[in-house]
Amino acid sequence: DMKELLEELIKKSLDDLYRNDKDLIERRVAERNLTGLFAYYFRINMQNTDVADYNVDCEYNRDGYGTKNIDGVLVYPDFILHKRGTNDDNLLIIEFKTWWNPNNHDDIEKLREMMSDTHPYKYKYGYSVILNKENSEIIDMDNFSE
Repeated sequence: DMKELLEELIKKSLDDLYRNDKDLIERRVAERNLTGLFAYYFRINMQNTDVADYNVDCEYNRDGYGTKNIDGVLVYPDFILHKRGTNDDNLLIIEFKTWWNPNNHDDIEKLREMMSDTHPYKYKYGYSVILNKENSEIIDMDNFSE
């Protein structure tokens, strides 16, 4: 099913990131750098799957030609899998945090809002990913409760 496919792609892409770029995680490079590398691996891994025709974007702040915002505040999701120009195919949103800045409380709130029926975005699946030194922690918003 779609959720299993997405989780498999997330895990495989994180494995690629840790295998090829672990030194960057250890050296505490900018979160944006790590997110961009994750997106690069994700794009490769999604070829010849059911999501091959979706767009991968990082820090994407557009809603059509306007800006993405929640209650008047601009939002820049770390990673999204969607079809550009419409909110009908917002499939996946991921927010990343790093081991030296692991507080994901604001990210959890952003994910909840971006997945909510009260906003136009309505992402179907959402995850908070914490990039630890040795491995990642993946939090599924469907199963998350504080």
